[in-house]
Amino acid sequence: MPLEPNQVPCAGQRRPLPTSRTPSTIPKAGAAAGGTWVYPSPQMFFNALARKGKGDGVKEEDMESVVHAHNCECVSGERRERGRRGLWGSLSLLSPPPPHPPSPHPIPILLISPSHLLPLSPLHVASDE
Repeated sequence: MPLEPNQVPCAGQRRPLPTSRTPSTIPKAGAAAGGTWVYPSPQMFFNALARKGKGDGVKEEDMESVVHAHNCECVSGERRERGRRGLWGSLSLLSPPPPHPPSPHPIPILLISPSHLLPLSPLHVASDE
């Protein structure tokens, strides 16, 4: 993520969007990272969709709801991850230990481009056909 987030309205945007960001309760991974994540503002989210060419048909009026849904999904995903790590601990006799200690359950920063397929993606694409 850039040091200075893009909060400037993009070309062709019909109305201004809020630029306020909401702090998360999800801790950042790594001892050097510290702190918690900060969710994107509706303007940042809209700019990201436009930059990636995925903003066709997206209405500015809907962005606050989209960002809220994104933030809720991040929190529920983090809770699922905590539960999964707790389950690994209870199955330690049957399964290998988790790759990292379970405390404080940070979500790592993923440096994956949205245009690249993950290793298992071809399996999902093939099963959809």
